Amino acid sequence: MLMFLAMLCLLVLAAALLTYAAGLHFAQSLPLILTLGTLAAYLFTAAGEKEWLIPALPVALAVLAVLAWRRRKEPKSPAFGPAFFAFLLAMAVVVAFTGHLQLTIFDDLSHWGLFTRQICAIDQFPNAARSASEFGDYPPAIQMLAALLHLGSRRATVQTMFISQLLWYVGLTLPLLADFGWPKRRWAGLLQVGGMTVFLLVFPAFFTKYHQMSLVVEPVMALLLGWALLTAWRSPHPGFWELAAVSGALSVLVISKSTGPLYALTGMAAVLILWREPLAETVRRGGLWARLTALGAALAVPAFWASWEVLSRLKGTSSYFTEDLQNGALSAENLRAFLTGQGEARAVSAHFLSFFCFEPLNRATGLSALGCIVLFWALVWLLGRLVPARARALRIAGAVLTGVLLVYAVGLCFSYLYLFDADEAKQLAAYHRYIGPLPIAMVYLTLGALAPFAGRLRTPKRRAAALACAAAAFAVGVNWTAATELVPGWFLEHRQLDPQEANWAREQTELQPVFDSFPEELRSADAATLVVTDGPRWDHDCRLYKFDLTPGQTFALNPVEHGDAMAEVYAQWAADVRPLRYVYCAWDGEAVAAQAQLTDADGTPLRANCLYRLQADGSLVLEKELAAPAR
Repeated sequence: MLMFLAMLCLLVLAAALLTYAAGLHFAQSLPLILTLGTLAAYLFTAAGEKEWLIPALPVALAVLAVLAWRRRKEPKSPAFGPAFFAFLLAMAVVVAFTGHLQLTIFDDLSHWGLFTRQICAIDQFPNAARSASEFGDYPPAIQMLAALLHLGSRRATVQTMFISQLLWYVGLTLPLLADFGWPKRRWAGLLQVGGMTVFLLVFPAFFTKYHQMSLVVEPVMALLLGWALLTAWRSPHPGFWELAAVSGALSVLVISKSTGPLYALTGMAAVLILWREPLAETVRRGGLWARLTALGAALAVPAFWASWEVLSRLKGTSSYFTEDLQNGALSAENLRAFLTGQGEARAVSAHFLSFFCFEPLNRATGLSALGCIVLFWALVWLLGRLVPARARALRIAGAVLTGVLLVYAVGLCFSYLYLFDADEAKQLAAYHRYIGPLPIAMVYLTLGALAPFAGRLRTPKRRAAALACAAAAFAVGVNWTAATELVPGWFLEHRQLDPQEANWAREQTELQPVFDSFPEELRSADAATLVVTDGPRWDHDCRLYKFDLTPGQTFALNPVEHGDAMAEVYAQWAADVRPLRYVYCAWDGEAVAAQAQLTDADGTPLRANCLYRLQADGSLVLEKELAAPAR
């Protein structure tokens, strides 16, 4: 944990040095450091040389320090305003109050958390055979920030995963506060810092319930896209750092998930509209360096996407939807049935339309996707009155964003019918996070664009009206269940609201004594553990064993999958050559071991809750008697 916190402090230091070196506001330099650091970790890992990031970091800090020293005599704007201190306070709260959080979402234990734990411990992306994740082809960009922070401590805990995720949320929300300076009175400044801290911690609960309970990436993707759009709006004459910020955000976005390319291309289109005139001027009259910078910023996004596509093929992974596509999910017959409302299409489409119009994205009392569109265009109209010179470009960019969102919504509805399971289609499973990135990014853009005009609230009546609107938005628009899960004890209480999540939390608590008694070598990337158990590999217990032992490999020997062939399956596994091989007879595995005729070197049947080491001659030697589950 100390090494993790040291790496976190180094990233904040890098952002502070960049603030001086580039003349930026800290609220702009921090997201830039997060995105560029993430991309650097991705490139080093793709090359199989992630360990070289450790010596590279001091070099990068030294370069930033030299650049900051050279600009020491230049006039400086107030770069470290109240937003900087609010960020420090917010991250202090995050570090102090994330120890009790658990992963209770299926996708976390089968992919997001599992992959994060694996990639933090190894120096290159795993191939298809070694990947711990069930979704091996999902791009890894968001998780690479956690990999960067774990350079000095390869074991990623649930707490450090959440800190890494919340660093994304807090860091990408920070630009919304960049335009707020210090008030004249000291007590007002203290209140402002406190209010900003609360805003940084609570803002994600306006649009998602996931930010303190899951490692899913869609809410972070929304903030990345929103920050890229806001940077383009705030910089009518973009320079090197503005181009780097937009390009970096969209490059991370394009390798964040299968929908990342759509969001990145949409963001590029909107940015090109907002920057049409300055970019055209650069092409016509700019110098060689300016042209190369603009060209490099534009090419970086497709280059990162192509790099992951090539890497996926080299690693042998295939698309999550390959089987569905091969089975004709996108056939003309399905398209015709969707458009004419045949079969389940009419009911699912009506349900989807209802969700799109009325269902809050944060599953509480916030805005729906349609509500976000309405709010976005209302704020676009207001910005057109405040900044008439850029009103037309904003309206065109807004039309592009809205059009893509509507087309994507239709495509998502089609996917529920022909790519998802029938139960998922009826429930519109995970709809809130699938639909969220584009509408939230649109609202983020307009909120950030309006922030500089807060200074016009000079009269007491205007300030009172603004505070009343903000208070109403907080009271009504926030999912307070999601916003308060950092409070100790409340997380597990909130999990009781969902039977599946409550079951995951209960089973993790029951198995914790077992996890605590596992030797550390089982969690080595060179270790392979065979779990003898009564349940299949998709059973909750097996998923929890696998999650705890990652990056070590885990295999479940059980009668559900292997039946009478368990002895043969065990022989095949034992023949695989690995440096460290163990057999763990789980609490329910003693009868299974007897059925598979597994014994130790003395001929004694395997006992429950015992760990055995597989010797070179194929015999099993008792390594340790482990704790039993608290059941």
